[in-house]
Amino acid sequence: MQAIDCPFEVEQRQTASAPLLTRGPDQPLATILTPLKPLGKNQTQVNVDEFLGHVAALAAELPDAPYAINLCSNRYLFLVSFCACLTRTQTNLLPPNASDGTLQSIRERYPDSYLLHDGCLQNPDILGRSAQLDLNQIRLGSRATSDIPEIALAHLAAVVFTSGSTGQPKAVEKSWN
Repeated sequence: MQAIDCPFEVEQRQTASAPLLTRGPDQPLATILTPLKPLGKNQTQVNVDEFLGHVAALAAELPDAPYAINLCSNRYLFLVSFCACLTRTQTNLLPPNASDGTLQSIRERYPDSYLLHDGCLQNPDILGRSAQLDLNQIRLGSRATSDIPEIALAHLAAVVFTSGSTGQPKAVEKSWN
């Protein structure tokens, strides 16, 4: 049986980066069912342009650090924060839970990290207030942007941690490729 190459994969191999999104600017991207404080209004449909504006606005607020422990519980805010980190060439650290022990362990492994959350922390002082960014404390006004960011294929986009049910959680690395 012969393997068939996908044209997108072939194109990726020939370039050093890939777009963050492959949708048109007016295409719908998400439906938000409940009001989100960072958006400042009860917005229900978000198209690609609005999403990219939210990503750009958050990226401008992120601290200069190589790693973000992404704990956003709202799916839309998680996606915005994940992509904002990518555009800043940061790596998303995705823990299996938000327990104090787990967060302390990850912070020990990645001392140059900060917490990125949407108010979901049980213990807001777990790593110190200076080492976190609460999305509910900022406004993600739509920043004008027409460019879809390019992400380096070799960039370490995320480190996903296993549950640790058989011992210490294992770090699984995933590049943008």
